[in-house]
Amino acid sequence: MQRFFNTFPQGSYKTLLDVGGYPWFWREFPVHAKIIVVNLHNPEVDFSDLPHLQFLNGDGLNLTFKDKSYDIAFSNSVIEHLFTFDRQKQFASEMSRVGNAIWCQTPAKEFFIEPHFLTPFFHFFPVSFRKRIVRRFTIWGWLTNENQETAEALVDEIRLLTYKE
Repeated sequence: MQRFFNTFPQGSYKTLLDVGGYPWFWREFPVHAKIIVVNLHNPEVDFSDLPHLQFLNGDGLNLTFKDKSYDIAFSNSVIEHLFTFDRQKQFASEMSRVGNAIWCQTPAKEFFIEPHFLTPFFHFFPVSFRKRIVRRFTIWGWLTNENQETAEALVDEIRLLTYKE
């Protein structure tokens, strides 16, 4: 977030659209702008202490806002949860369409630790192999003890992007 604030200093923007985020995030990183948070999932948390923030239920693949309607379209670790490269491109296209500037953060596939499963090199294995080992041979699997169906669904959901992508 320090890089975000260095790139977009306070006062350099008046509106920010957080695509896929949650209101509580902006409690930890307050900005002096109108913030709209769009997410498929309702936050189930009180954020009435953030009067400059509004939550809308919506889909980052099909944003209902006009072109260039926000100073910044912001996303923090969402794009890798969209299952396919085509959906990731659609998400990026929607952010580019509604934002005058873009901040889209995602973990790097090239890094040796897979940040969702907290395990070195896990993301370099084929999906079918990852599904077989996710519960027993990842730190995430040991910590969460999720059932096989949930674990496999998460493996399917996460597609880390390369630097080139």
